[in-house]
Amino acid sequence: MRAKIPWQAAWGAVRSKDTLAHYQRFVEMWPSHYALAEDRIRELKHPVLRRVTSGVFWFAWGVLAVGAAAVVLIVPLVDRFAR
Repeated sequence: MRAKIPWQAAWGAVRSKDTLAHYQRFVEMWPSHYALAEDRIRELKHPVLRRVTSGVFWFAWGVLAVGAAAVVLIVPLVDRFAR
């Protein structure tokens, strides 16, 4: 499909509408400018709250893993030197 307006004008219209469908349509029309729309598409698909809760989940998982590894490594050392 051939676009009859410059991509800059279309980008301005897409930014003013700010919906996922408009960004996806922009990418269909101008795939070479996907990088422009990629960040905003990601933000619309995964809102900030979702990203924050995901970060908190992975942080808690990491703390649990490090704690378990510390217990596995430290308990035998304490037991050995306690005698």
